[in-house]
Amino acid sequence: MSNEQIMNTLLSVVGTNKSYQIADYESSQVVFKVSNDANKFLVRKAVSYIFDVTVVSVNILNCKGKTRRFGKTTGKTKGYKKAIVTLKKGDDIDFGSKSMFSAKKSKAKDKKEKAINKPISKAEAEVKAETKEPAKPKVQDKTTKGDK
Repeated sequence: MSNEQIMNTLLSVVGTNKSYQIADYESSQVVFKVSNDANKFLVRKAVSYIFDVTVVSVNILNCKGKTRRFGKTTGKTKGYKKAIVTLKKGDDIDFGSKSMFSAKKSKAKDKKEKAINKPISKAEAEVKAETKEPAKPKVQDKTTKGDK
C-alpha cells in the first residue's frame, strides 16, 4: 500500500448538522467523505497516518445519488462513500485552529456573548428612549353614559 493511495483515500470532512450530532464529545466520532474504492482497512490506515490518532472502528456507508430535475429532463446527482470513524477516547482531530468538538461548543458560546454584549450607539439609545411609552393601566373605568 503506497502513501499516494493512503493520501487519496480521504476526500473531505462532512460538516453537516447530523455529522456534528454524531461527533459529540463522548463518542469521538468523525465523518469523512472517502473515495469510492476505499474499504474499512484503508480508511483506518489513512486516518491514523494523517492525523496521528488511534482508530477504534470504521463504519462505511454508500450514499446513492438523488434524482433531480434540470428543466424538462431528469438527472441524477453523484453518489459518494461516507466513513464514520470512531476514535479512541481522549483522541481528537484538529481541523485548522480548533478541534471539531471544541468548535461546536465555542460557536454556541460566542452567539450568547454577542447577544448579551451588543453595543448600542447613542442615536439608537435616544430613539429607544423616545419611543418608550408609559404603561397603560389594565383596569378600565366601567361607567356608562346612560347612568344618571
